[in-house]
Amino acid sequence: MNIRLKLLLVALVAFLAYLLVMFALWMPLQLQQARNDFVRNQNMILAAMESDLVRHLLAHDYAAI
Repeated sequence: MNIRLKLLLVALVAFLAYLLVMFALWMPLQLQQARNDFVRNQNMILAAMESDLVRHLLAHDYAAI
């Protein structure tokens, strides 16, 4: 095995280890955080619209919803 192949192999193994960490540990955490942020934002939007929704529902004005 020549030195170039050995050095390339080390870099390849390090890159594969980095990819393993990214896909196995970091990505699920990021997806869960994005999902939580989405749900929180949707709840904030619904809370802001709540008074208008209730008013239109009580007035049976379903077209305005």
